[in-house]
Amino acid sequence: MRIKLAKTAGFCPGVRRAMNLILEAANKEKGPLYTYGPLIHNPQAIEMLASKGVRVIDPKGDLPPEDEGAYIIIRSHGVAPRERHRIQASGARVGDATCPRVSRVQSIIKKHVREGYTTIIIGDRGHSEVTGLLGYAGAGGLVVERLDDVAGLPELEKVCVVAQTTQDQNAFREIVRAIKNKFPGALIFHTICDSTSQRQVEAQQLAGEVNAMIVVGGRNSANTRRLAKICRRTGTPTYYVETADELDLPALTVYATVGVTAGASTPNWLIQEVVDRLEGLWGGERRRWLRFLWDQITYLVKSNIYVGLGAASLSYATCRLQGIVPGLRFVMVAGFYVFAMHILNHFTDWTAVKFSEPARLEFYNRHKKLLILLGGLSALGALTSALTLGTWPFMLILAMSFLGVVYRIRILPQRWPGPLGYHSLKDIPASKDLALAFAWTIVAVITPLLASEVPFTAATGVALLFTFTMAFIRSVLFSIKEIQGDQIVGRETLPILTGIKNTKTILVALTALLAVVLIISGPLGWTSGLSSYLLAGVLYTALYLYLYHRRIISQGTTVELVVDGAFIFCGALAYLWYLTGNSTPL
Repeated sequence: MRIKLAKTAGFCPGVRRAMNLILEAANKEKGPLYTYGPLIHNPQAIEMLASKGVRVIDPKGDLPPEDEGAYIIIRSHGVAPRERHRIQASGARVGDATCPRVSRVQSIIKKHVREGYTTIIIGDRGHSEVTGLLGYAGAGGLVVERLDDVAGLPELEKVCVVAQTTQDQNAFREIVRAIKNKFPGALIFHTICDSTSQRQVEAQQLAGEVNAMIVVGGRNSANTRRLAKICRRTGTPTYYVETADELDLPALTVYATVGVTAGASTPNWLIQEVVDRLEGLWGGERRRWLRFLWDQITYLVKSNIYVGLGAASLSYATCRLQGIVPGLRFVMVAGFYVFAMHILNHFTDWTAVKFSEPARLEFYNRHKKLLILLGGLSALGALTSALTLGTWPFMLILAMSFLGVVYRIRILPQRWPGPLGYHSLKDIPASKDLALAFAWTIVAVITPLLASEVPFTAATGVALLFTFTMAFIRSVLFSIKEIQGDQIVGRETLPILTGIKNTKTILVALTALLAVVLIISGPLGWTSGLSSYLLAGVLYTALYLYLYHRRIISQGTTVELVVDGAFIFCGALAYLWYLTGNSTPL
């Protein structure tokens, strides 16, 4: 089965902003934390926030007492002016997560009400956003839900028309046409969110290209229901699910190509879980061997054996780059260490894995005992192999293993201030990506260098830069993919600190820098001709960054398979270079 994931699937900018605000508050604020009504229309996201201690205030109920030191966040749909004044008068600290697009509609209504216009809102009567907008429209505000409602509108002189930001643009156009016929002088404001329009257009186009569509999102999400309606209008079989557990997998096996889109308030982890379930569907007896093959590949990737092979391959390549004969023990140290540390990290960070890689969590629960055993044996294998290389390599790997174990452990008690407010190594901003890159560099480059007792040369410098950059790009890309899980646990990775767009720019710049270094290192005599071979590995990296940016690969096992394949590709390039007779040390 081929899966086509909509580029617009996942949080829209307004919802992303609201989630960022509430998660930042949940991780840093000390007092009780509330949202005024559900922050977004997705029960799984609300359940996750509840696990973080975020409580929901019923707008019709009482506000928390002033002496609680409460922090109340206004939901993304916005609230009426009277409700906003009520919240502010309560004495609680107030955070505003109102979507900027909704704020714009509120401003349009306020301005024209002052000028004597009657506001007509095209939207869902009773929806929280529409209810809030009516508060700005005053007693004369009207809601048009369907085309038939236009005929029942009273005679009006000055009319201002706006839309709920998540409204169906086709329905909006039809209703506007009828309003203009009845009120020729009406002022029309197209206030449907751009991301909503793009999502709807893409869903319609995607539905026309696939055999079936899956729409992921909350049942109480108006924009998700509209996506399902738009897909069904194309005639393509459409399945509307809240979670992957609702997928009708036997029915889906008959489709060769399935499209996946999601509502504006659907978290990434729910979308990824759906994609993961679909990846295992091949359908038909003739494709049984394909499913068997994919199952084996999935096992290699999710068990971290694949990334361990990648580390071993990278170690082989960097040994050749330095002019060191790549002994078996060198690649064993790198492969065993990376495999063991990845298993350890996942088993000690369940919350982040749950919301970043739900399929891996399910896999780990299913194979828990075996993976723990393999991880322990691998760690022992890394230390034993390092011990045979000498005292310094062994001490280095031992120290790295110790740091890997204590990385997530709270070193200082919570009541202590700690340096800069950090109580563990994981609290240091961007430490995850930097630590992983340094670890790969040490096991793949430094350990063989110490064991071989060769001098530090320009080739070593190039190998250090090559390994660190390749590992760092890999780690940061996965941090982009796992940003919601990291936000939930309060981890400050590079994408969280600088934003996804800036982070992608940094990755492109690092890739270009590494390519330049490899291009000039050969002619300058820093390295052997292998650097020109490894340039293909950098181009491979640039390609997968492009594919991820275009969302051609973005979820599931496929991403890891492609990204970690870069290291195996580099190892193969180094071996090919060796087979062509280039084995003379520098």
